[in-house]
Amino acid sequence: MRAGILASKAHTAEELLEAHKADQDTQFCMSEIQLLNEKLEENKKNLGSIRDNISDLGDILKTHELEARDLEKVQTDLIAKMAIDDLHEIRRAKSNTAHEANWLQTLFVRSNGGKNNFICSRYPKPPIVCIDRV
Repeated sequence: MRAGILASKAHTAEELLEAHKADQDTQFCMSEIQLLNEKLEENKKNLGSIRDNISDLGDILKTHELEARDLEKVQTDLIAKMAIDDLHEIRRAKSNTAHEANWLQTLFVRSNGGKNNFICSRYPKPPIVCIDRV
């Protein structure tokens, strides 16, 4: 704009050269502005992609956090169940009638593929017996 005003008011060659130089400076600045605008748009697009990635990572993190809570609850429940089972076994072993239990010394043979046989006791848990009655 300044170049156009200088060119219209120019009366000498020096003023025309100054107007031409101002016009070149203006065109250089306009091309720089155009490049900066293109870079700005590219950066906006990249920022949008980064925001999408952050959102996706947040969703994944929340999912993993919920899964971890579920697994922790399952683990806590299992530990509590095992503690209760252990307590029952201790009470059963210490009971006055523990020696009368018919399953206390129940033994069974476990085969290891024909190589070795093991004699095992199910103490203090009762054996699971399936008897077919005729």
